[in-house]
Amino acid sequence: MAEAVMVVMVRYSRYTHELISDAQDFSVSVPLENDFKKSLAIAGSKSGRDMDKFRELNLTITPGQKTEAPVIANCGLIYECRIMYRQPLDPEGLDETIKTRFYSDEDYHVLYFGEILACYKND
Repeated sequence: MAEAVMVVMVRYSRYTHELISDAQDFSVSVPLENDFKKSLAIAGSKSGRDMDKFRELNLTITPGQKTEAPVIANCGLIYECRIMYRQPLDPEGLDETIKTRFYSDEDYHVLYFGEILACYKND
């Protein structure tokens, strides 16, 4: 039984979905310093299909400690997770106001439930 679980939501249209859909694990790098603010703004507005975000934003990837998933070096807080369960969002269960506001294009999320195998600072 998992001691701690993290849930991440990834839309089908995102490049991240292509990367995580067949993976056994994932990592989440949480910046703790403002040094990453500009990089995050750019990364959130561009697709990994169109650019190598790591190279363009001068981010260094390092191996995870407990998983195959890479992490961002000197980022701050790192979570490494083993995927326990995948669940596509069921649009039938959504409140109409949520569906209209966030899913008018029907680009729904898949929820990935990950057992947290490691949590550490790497700054």
